[in-house]
Amino acid sequence: MKKVMMALALISSMFMYSQAQPGGGRGGRPNPEDRAKRTAEDLEKELKLSPAQKDSVYSYVLSQSKEQQTLFKPGQGNEDREATMAKFKSLQEKTDTKIKSLLTDDQKTKYDAYLKQREERMKKFRGGPRGGEHTN
Repeated sequence: MKKVMMALALISSMFMYSQAQPGGGRGGRPNPEDRAKRTAEDLEKELKLSPAQKDSVYSYVLSQSKEQQTLFKPGQGNEDREATMAKFKSLQEKTDTKIKSLLTDDQKTKYDAYLKQREERMKKFRGGPRGGEHTN
């Protein structure tokens, strides 16, 4: 009986611990603040951003992430996947344009390469080209 109670206590504590983790654990989506911080830090390193540029990038990405998060909330009428993805892409493009407006010409070139790498990673993650196109 003691072993059963101990096992139940252990399972219960593991469940509560996993529920307390932000982002739903390993497979969860990061919150907008974490996503903005990570992106700003990545770009600071890749593009050698000034502190002012980094702060602006953080603000732009945070705003975009919050807007995109609302697109995927349950019950928000996001049954039309194509329309939702079009809005998602539009927000991403607006943010990219804002970020480019902050950059020097050299940084813009590096940012374009960064965007291309991001697109390649997404293709691998999705298992194919953007928009469901299949190349043979």
